[in-house]
Amino acid sequence: VMYLLGDILKIPSLVFWARLMQGLWTGGQQSVEQAYLAFAAKPGERTELTSRLGTFAVLGFILGPAFGAMFTTVNFRIEAVNLTVDPYTAPGIFILFIGFAMFIATSNYFNPSAVSGRELTGHSSKS
Repeated sequence: VMYLLGDILKIPSLVFWARLMQGLWTGGQQSVEQAYLAFAAKPGERTELTSRLGTFAVLGFILGPAFGAMFTTVNFRIEAVNLTVDPYTAPGIFILFIGFAMFIATSNYFNPSAVSGRELTGHSSKS
């Protein structure tokens, strides 16, 4: 959203702040995902699921620049909202759509209550 606002309001520094916030969010998000995975997965499944999670994180590092390269030739304008889509704004707009899709998928498929009553493995509430 900050990418779009930076272009619409003609404030280029918003792109910097958007990247900073995205970087902070992504680092925190992966930690939370790993913690939830350790809690929710059965002990025999943890290694496989943790390696899958790591694989997708690495794929993001590999495919991210490839998607960036695809946007180098993009250059058009959407007059209705005064938005320029060019090599500088296209990655942010792409990330906005990916983030929105992730939000919808998480809202529809993530069910933390399925494991909320389970005891932590190796921990006891007894003194």
